[in-house]
Amino acid sequence: MLQHVAKRISATTTNVPASHALFLTQAVAVAVAVADVIMTAARNAAGAR
Repeated sequence: MLQHVAKRISATTTNVPASHALFLTQAVAVAVAVADVIMTAARNAAGAR
């Protein structure tokens, strides 16, 4: 259901094969995804000035 909503709003998604405890079982993948979001937001903010 969440992927359907993300597609409707044209969101960028990251799929990681894991259980419902993603933050515990795939901590590195989560950290990489979060870092990517932060870097993208920073680039977009810098370009908006």
